[in-house]
Amino acid sequence: MDGKPRDEPMDDQRYLVSATSDDDDVQIVVAITPEVRKWGHRRGYDEQSVVEAAIAYLIARQRVDELPAKLFLEDVDAAYDDFRSTIVAWLDEKEDGVPAVR
Repeated sequence: MDGKPRDEPMDDQRYLVSATSDDDDVQIVVAITPEVRKWGHRRGYDEQSVVEAAIAYLIARQRVDELPAKLFLEDVDAAYDDFRSTIVAWLDEKEDGVPAVR
């Protein structure tokens, strides 16, 4: 991946993530589903930080251009046993508005 992904709010609980991979522009619509929103808000995280951490988590495991064009974070949470605990750890250690990705 070339550079850090950029994300911007689209509408209620959806974010557009843009990235470049091998000179190709990649865009992913990320949906904060009710379950993810619930645990994020309980811990005091804003939705955009959860999206940033989720994308960082995913691109640490696969290429950004291999991610689906529409991504539901509840599905990611269900697919990876360590997703929630990793995101929580990163966001709890967040510095200067950036998830502390390891």
